[in-house]
Amino acid sequence: MRARAVAPFSHKSGSRTTCPRYPMCQQPLRVLQVITQSRVSGAEINMIRLCRGLLDRGHAVLVVTRPGSLMRESLARQGVPSRELSIHGKANLVAPRRLAAVIREWQPDLVNTHNSTASLWGGLAARLARTPVVAHVQGLHYSCTLWSCYGAADGLIACSDAVRRYTVGVGFAPHRVRRVYNAVDPAEFVPKRPREAVRQALGLARDELAVGAFAHLSRKKGHADLLEAVAKVPIDVPFRLFCVGNGPCRDALQRQASGLGIAGRVHFLDYRRDVANLMCAMDAMALPSHREPFGIVYVEAMLARLPVIACNAGGAPEVVEEGVTGYLVPPHDPDRLAAALTALLTSPARRRRMGEAGRNRAVERFSLDRMVTETESMYREVIRSRPLPRRTPRS
Repeated sequence: MRARAVAPFSHKSGSRTTCPRYPMCQQPLRVLQVITQSRVSGAEINMIRLCRGLLDRGHAVLVVTRPGSLMRESLARQGVPSRELSIHGKANLVAPRRLAAVIREWQPDLVNTHNSTASLWGGLAARLARTPVVAHVQGLHYSCTLWSCYGAADGLIACSDAVRRYTVGVGFAPHRVRRVYNAVDPAEFVPKRPREAVRQALGLARDELAVGAFAHLSRKKGHADLLEAVAKVPIDVPFRLFCVGNGPCRDALQRQASGLGIAGRVHFLDYRRDVANLMCAMDAMALPSHREPFGIVYVEAMLARLPVIACNAGGAPEVVEEGVTGYLVPPHDPDRLAAALTALLTSPARRRRMGEAGRNRAVERFSLDRMVTETESMYREVIRSRPLPRRTPRS
């Protein structure tokens, strides 16, 4: 379903704009956030950070999420109000009416959706309730998914230039799609345990180096390529690889490590909340995702002063600067990956230099304040472009 035309706005962020609903655009907004994922990963964590940033600026935020979702606990820890609603599943034909009822009750100025199912039902519900809607596009979806799930949105927020180019390339008008980078709050990445204590808990010897791969264990994340690369690193380089996360490929990856003869070098850890503690114990980060839309974990690693190895594909090159903050290698290329690992693991000076450069880049380019400012700017422009609906006064 194609959305009706709205007044053009630039995909590049600008200064505050005036809008008829709020003179001088200084009045706080009411934003209903909708997400239907059950697990908490990059896109979900980014939404929580956005909500916290909006609340800190005085805006009202309510998150609608699926029953039994891990999101409720994560939102509660950050002080973000939420409500459970059964709107997950693309065959859930009552979802738009349920969500429209919440919109009419809470009367937001704008609805912001954060995944494909949420955007499908959130877009339809916002139409029913005559409320503007903005959708976050956090992936490189098939064109049919983009149009069917995101077509009703008045504006789209792409998490990287790569995602924006792809979204425009499948037919969305350029003026509807703005790039806003995901962000990390540096305050979240202050380790609460000393580096040596974490390393000792991981069983690392004093002379052993540690490489972290923090991601869902799925095929697209490139763990299989990483294991092949580990097997090619010279045996006299003392290091271990820690794959942190859960996922469907875990058993296959463990078998692969055994078959390659590197089971003693590779350790699989379940999903952990103390990512900052674990990263402080690492010496480098490697995640050769085949087509990462953005890669918030790369930013997190850079904040922890880790040099990063990623693939030269998707949005990763917008985060990792080749030869400055780490290395970019071609997808599905274990030989180049092994060479990058060896270059980092054999040069403490290179690791320190790239780690410091990465920290500076993360703070300057991917700050939470910038993300919230650019997102709020788009909210106001979309609200301004829509005619004001008749609404009953809020109590």
